[in-house]
Formats: sequence, structure tokens, C-alpha cells
Amino acid sequence: MEISTVAVLSYDVLVLVFDWLRDDYPALFSCALVDKTFKKAATAYLYRKVTYSPAFSPILDLRRNRDDFSEGFFASVRLPHNAPLVRRLEVSGYLSTRPPPLNKLHTQLRSAIECWPNLQIVVFAPRQYHEGLFAEVIPLLPQLVFLRSIRVNAACSGENHAPLLVKLRNLESL
Repeated sequence: MEISTVAVLSYDVLVLVFDWLRDDYPALFSCALVDKTFKKAATAYLYRKVTYSPAFSPILDLRRNRDDFSEGFFASVRLPHNAPLVRRLEVSGYLSTRPPPLNKLHTQLRSAIECWPNLQIVVFAPRQYHEGLFAEVIPLLPQLVFLRSIRVNAACSGENHAPLLVKLRNLESL
């Protein structure tokens, strides 16, 4: 009769190992499937950085009525057990220029920021966007207690948003 022994790595050791894999999302995802300890350590890295950056598309598909925030990764990262892990939000790339209600991104961003209380870094730097995209999001930023850095481009530097951004306190960079 053979007795098998299973080596158990502590959570602290796993965190050190996953720090090396911090940007290798397929590897982190695979590690999260091993067991509960691996999952707990890997999810801290999987959900710490949320990036929404759609690629440029020369074709406008009006039949496409997909809401990127209501399915997949964005739905998962807004779950109550994953939301506190989010430390960085980046919105960049080629966003829809369609106005609300055809474009629901502004409401999805608002609800995401409301459920991510530990955000430390926010980047709003889209190359293409609707002018009112960040109107509901910028006023929520003072509520983020741990916010230390904001990077914006012309999308948030207009006369409506700039006064709100300047009033933010305890930032290391703006």
C-alpha cells in the first residue's frame, strides 16, 4: 500500500511566485484552477488591473448590440468577492462615439467605480470617445479613498471636468 503525500505551499509563497507571473494572465488563470489556496492568491493578481481598450474598427456594425461590461471578465470583476481586489482602471482605445442611450458605457463605468472602493490608479485616455462619456464618472472620484494617481487626456481635460479633477486631494500624480 502506497501512501501519497501532497506538498502544500503556503499562501505567502504563492504570492511571491505569482508576483513573477503578474502579467501572464493565462498562467495565472491556470493556477487559479488548482485549488482554493491557489485561487485566492491568483485572483489577487487577475483582478488587480482592469483595462478596457477596444481596438480600432474601420467598419461600423450597427447590428452589434454587445455590452462588454455585462458579460465575461467585466461581469466577474464586479462580483462582491472580486471587486475589492481592483486597484487600477484603464479606459483607452477606440470607444464608441454614439450618444446615450445607444452607448451604455457611461452607466457601466459609473456602476463599476461605485463597486471598486480600493481603486488607486485611474487612467482615462481614449483615442476616440463620446464627449459626455466621463460626465457621470469624474464626480465619483473624490469618493475613492485610496486614489493616488489619475492620468487623463483630452477626454477629461475640458472646462467641465478639469475643475473637478483639480479639487481631488492626496494625489501623487495628476
